[in-house]
Amino acid sequence: MSKESGFILLISIFAIALGSVLLGGFLMIVVSTLQIARYHAWSEEALYVAEAGLQSSIAQLQQNSQWNTGFSNQPFPAGSGNVYTVTVANAYPVATLNVTATVHGSYTRRILAKVLITGAPQATPYTVRIDTWKEW
Repeated sequence: MSKESGFILLISIFAIALGSVLLGGFLMIVVSTLQIARYHAWSEEALYVAEAGLQSSIAQLQQNSQWNTGFSNQPFPAGSGNVYTVTVANAYPVATLNVTATVHGSYTRRILAKVLITGAPQATPYTVRIDTWKEW
């Protein structure tokens, strides 16, 4: 009887060890999947904030074809902690807008857009058309 109980103990320990390894692997997969989902959500959020910065820049160019001051750490939406920064290289009628958005303190996305500004001098609003768009 003691040989049988020793064998059962050995099988039980093996089953518990195997179950622990399988459970640990499953938990690692779940944690990785959740982390991937969170980073994807942050990436999309940062892209939307960068697009808001681009739209704000286009609105400025529609009112002033020579605008080149950009924005620095502009919150969007207000109070969220998310910010965008825009640098402008304006060589009228072509302007290059470089937008960097930061969300959750460190996750960033960028948009580089070249726009064409048209319209009669001193006749606002100017027409601003996006010619090229690159995001990363």
